[in-house]
Amino acid sequence: MQPTRINHSMPAEDVLAVALELSNNTWKIALHDGKREKPAIQTVAAKVPACRLDEAMQAIEKIKTKWGIGPGVRTVVLYEAGQDGFWIERALSKLGYEVVICDPASIPVERHARHDRAHGRL
Repeated sequence: MQPTRINHSMPAEDVLAVALELSNNTWKIALHDGKREKPAIQTVAAKVPACRLDEAMQAIEKIKTKWGIGPGVRTVVLYEAGQDGFWIERALSKLGYEVVICDPASIPVERHARHDRAHGRL
């Protein structure tokens, strides 16, 4: 199978891209506006998942203010719907964020590489 060629282009509008990496006790947040060399990375660690979401929203808004990003700028949040499912998407959508949910099973991986990882071999 040959890889698909993707032509990268800059969007006509400003976009703040946010990626959430969710775990049992902490969430990592990576934010990028396409204008900086590296993303801002923060961690939230509230004990209750709903409180972690509140902390994540505060972190996003703080970065928007720090970077001079207006309230009307499109903000796209990406996360993997694992154990947390879809409640995060519903909450973020109600707040006006655009949400993209990643299904890790749909990402192509070489079969033997996946088999080796499952058996503790890299």
